[in-house]
Order: sequence, then structure tokens, then C-alpha cells
Amino acid sequence: MAGLGKDKVTTLLLTTPPYLIGTIVVLINAWHADKTGERYLHIALPPIIAIASFVIALSTTKFAARYA
Repeated sequence: MAGLGKDKVTTLLLTTPPYLIGTIVVLINAWHADKTGERYLHIALPPIIAIASFVIALSTTKFAARYA
């Protein structure tokens, strides 16, 4: 987050939403996997999405794309 060029307070505030959203997504993913009894896509899909997100973050210098 510090590499995005914001001051310290803004950087700390910008770190909160990704962790909150990540926690909610993990809980929904676990709940849905338990409800459906299907595990493969619930295990395989999150790392694929994470890799794609890291590639986007590394390949651009735009604030919105790197933050998302």
C-alpha cells in the first residue's frame, strides 16, 4: 500500500477494506462449499483469482487497478 504514493494515515485507512472484504469472501466461500458439498472449485478458484490480481497489480501503475 505504501507504494501507491499516499501518506501514512491514508495508507492505513486503505488497508482496511481489502481485509474486510477478504474476510467476508473467505467466509462465504467456506459456507458455500459446505452447503454444496463441492470442494474442488472452492479450493482451486481463489488461488487463480489471486494470481490474476497479482499480475494486474504488477503490470500497471494506475492507483485504481493496483488497489482493486
